[in-house]
Amino acid sequence: MRKISAGKLKLFKSEIGVLRDEQVISDGTYSEINEYYNQNTTSSVHWILIAFAVLGALSIAGGVILILAHNWDIFGRPARTVLSILPILIGAVWSFFALNKDSVAWKESAGIFYSISVGASIALIGQTYHLPSDTLAFFMTWLLLILPIMFILNSTGSYMVYLALLCTWCCMSMDKTGSSYGFWLLLIPVLARVVYLYKSQKYSPTTIVSWYGIVALLLVCLGVTLEKTIPGLWIIAYSFLLSFAGLLGSKLYKDSEGVSNPLRLVGALGIIVLSYLFTFEWFWHEVGYSYRRFGANYADWTIWYDVAINFAVIVGWAVTIVANFKKHSWFDFLTLALFPIFVTLLYIANDDFVSTLAFNVVLAFFGVAYVVFGAREQKLSQLNWGMIILSVLLFTRFMDDDFSFLARGLVFIVLGSCFLTANIVMVKFKKSSQLKN
Repeated sequence: MRKISAGKLKLFKSEIGVLRDEQVISDGTYSEINEYYNQNTTSSVHWILIAFAVLGALSIAGGVILILAHNWDIFGRPARTVLSILPILIGAVWSFFALNKDSVAWKESAGIFYSISVGASIALIGQTYHLPSDTLAFFMTWLLLILPIMFILNSTGSYMVYLALLCTWCCMSMDKTGSSYGFWLLLIPVLARVVYLYKSQKYSPTTIVSWYGIVALLLVCLGVTLEKTIPGLWIIAYSFLLSFAGLLGSKLYKDSEGVSNPLRLVGALGIIVLSYLFTFEWFWHEVGYSYRRFGANYADWTIWYDVAINFAVIVGWAVTIVANFKKHSWFDFLTLALFPIFVTLLYIANDDFVSTLAFNVVLAFFGVAYVVFGAREQKLSQLNWGMIILSVLLFTRFMDDDFSFLARGLVFIVLGSCFLTANIVMVKFKKSSQLKN
């Protein structure tokens, strides 16, 4: 069932009433439209109420912890044990009552309170009994204990806490032990929840926020989990991941744009940011298999771990390409699908100068493509993005002393040609539009 705010639904019904009165639509059509929206829509979530509920849960959790900390020294060990377990018991009771209420605000506040109270209780128990300090075990225990609550309450807040804890554990595990293989297993419940939400409530804010959360987690942790035995292999991994995200977003949310299509938005913006970073020569310095790292921190088998991660991302990208080859627009194909292939070829070529020069041209192409597409489809946001890309590129390349006058001159000639081409295309489009009208 689709969620539409009461105000928008009221405005829509009043408009179709006007259309009926003006005899644009018949009385039968008016009744059918009204009946459809009455049966297939419901009021959207009141985010202000949820925000206040979440802030209230955070404040209560923080207040309980501070009060316990203030009086901690006066309690004996038995009292401390009871007080250590008290936050998680309160969270469990709160969650039980929230489960029996059809209120998103109750479930979100209960989920966040429980998620925070679990960490507080574990820390207090450890301090009471002077347990050995093991930060990784602390975060792992916290993760596993809050995992069920995000499914039981369907709480986006507890889901986000889980993602934050998983990201923290992944980074700390890589720093302390040199590996974080468990990340991929702990990611499975997250993927399961997002798939469930997509199938049950595709366009709901909860699903959209969940997509943003998992994409942000992967963008941070993908590079962390790589063993980095082959320098620069992250370049291929991130290129295919962002392209895969953009193409998947175009498939799953083909009728949505901007913030309503998180996968495509993050994929497209990520590719633009990567393209800009690749215009700097130091990104391409000493990358590839010929610069493979050796030593105690780089076991021979870890190279296959990095290759496996890249292979998994490439397979996902390839499946999306093949499954929807005819459905992709030329714009998606040029700005999303071809990008990782081009990056891989330059990575294999392993020429710093050629790579940086090529990506100046690529970034210019993206800028022109966004300008032309925005003008043709009359999408001001796309047009503005194109102008921003070209402006940033022009300014930074003009100020870059690492390039010779010849290289900068060639880049500016290409950019000027792109501007003229875009201008010619827009003029022709405007003329054809005027002739049709």
